[in-house]
Amino acid sequence: MLKAQKKMTKKELKRDPLLDTMVRTQTFYEDNKKRIHGIGGGFIAIALIIFLLSFLHQSNETEAAILLGKAQAEFEDRNFDKSRQFLEYLIDGYTGTTSGDQGIFLLANINYQEKKYAEARELFQKFVDNYSGSNILLSSGYAGLGACYEAEGNYGAAAKAFLQAWKAADDFPEAHDYLYNAAIDFEFAGDIQKATEYYNKLIDEYPDSSHLFDARAKIAMLAAN
Repeated sequence: MLKAQKKMTKKELKRDPLLDTMVRTQTFYEDNKKRIHGIGGGFIAIALIIFLLSFLHQSNETEAAILLGKAQAEFEDRNFDKSRQFLEYLIDGYTGTTSGDQGIFLLANINYQEKKYAEARELFQKFVDNYSGSNILLSSGYAGLGACYEAEGNYGAAAKAFLQAWKAADDFPEAHDYLYNAAIDFEFAGDIQKATEYYNKLIDEYPDSSHLFDARAKIAMLAAN
């Protein structure tokens, strides 16, 4: 069992020099607001403001990436409590950044590892509803959602989530796993027609799948019942 760890302070979470860039940029703007707005009839002022906003956005992304990296390192060492602290700070303070979105996925994974399935499901749902980056990570988010539904015994919802994972996966190596999981969950949910449909789709589309033998056996078994 993991030992309880002391909750880190904001200062400890933000101990990297790059993490205070946003604060310094905002301070610069506030201190020089009147001078900025009086330059060059407004055109230079607008350009400078755009530059500052762009710089602020880049700084946010950089700071968020640092926090995510720390959280991932702690996660890999199975220091879930410390990883959770970094992630909660990241999610609260860097909403809308790529790393902030990915932090939601990682926090959902921690909850799943700790068997907090309802909390994990809510975060996976939030992730797939808002994430617009890599299809690989998006499909993994749907798969995480499906795994949570399975753990809760909601096989119909699990099947639909794994289908979404399969559709988002494209050529991702795990795509055939997601399709097989969807078929199994439809079977457990009592929807024999859909289970058979997706077992057949697996056979047709993934002739080299490691699930091929099982899929054929299940089709024969379902047909006999």
